[in-house]
Amino acid sequence: YFFLHGLLGRRLRSIALESSHLLLAAASADDHELRALASLALSCLGQSPHRGQEAPVLAQTLTELLRPLEGEDVNSATRVRRLEAAAALLGAASLRHDFVLRIPNSGAPARLCRDALINLLGDKRLEVRIASQTALAPLLRLETSEACTKQARDFAVLGAANSVDSAVHGLSAMLSAAGSLGVPPWLGAVIEGLSEVGKTRDAKKEVERTVQAFLKQQQGSRDLWKRCQSRLTESRMELLKARRGTMSYYS
Repeated sequence: YFFLHGLLGRRLRSIALESSHLLLAAASADDHELRALASLALSCLGQSPHRGQEAPVLAQTLTELLRPLEGEDVNSATRVRRLEAAAALLGAASLRHDFVLRIPNSGAPARLCRDALINLLGDKRLEVRIASQTALAPLLRLETSEACTKQARDFAVLGAANSVDSAVHGLSAMLSAAGSLGVPPWLGAVIEGLSEVGKTRDAKKEVERTVQAFLKQQQGSRDLWKRCQSRLTESRMELLKARRGTMSYYS
């Protein structure tokens, strides 16, 4: 309650970020009431201005929240809850300070925050991957068309540095971002990437769920669905249909 009132009243600006480790510990506790209060406080913290922090320092402070703790069990529920909360905080704070983070060093602080979330897409726990995907999607909406096209192609290339999980959730974040941007030019690259990754047996079901969610969003109205169809080439529409798993409402 103290942190909630202090953050809402903007009375904790000088120690706001210093409280993040305490709040993350509370957000990963076994007590569900404590977790709920900590989550609310972290939400306020993520949307609070940190004007006293230099952009590189702010980015470094935020990304360090995702680092593993000494002696932490990688399979524990506590770790999962901590990383879920940390990913949400990093995403919200990066979005809140995007303009400031893009000014120094050609936007290096903003890239540091975005790359930290991208690295988390390959975590072994599904809950953590989904939390990172959710936090990453709004940040991708702020990128240029060229940057998004390149990012989609990078996600689609599987290898030692890019696992199937990372590719699926990265492309899913991009598809989610594209769905709220009115079918941007780089959507085609995302669809092609999902189609390639979806050929992998481990990724098939997750790709189908992602495509179904996108189609459901676009089919919210006939006008929206017709606009989507008109802006995508026939070949890319066929790729979407091939990866949706089930029939869509307006097909």
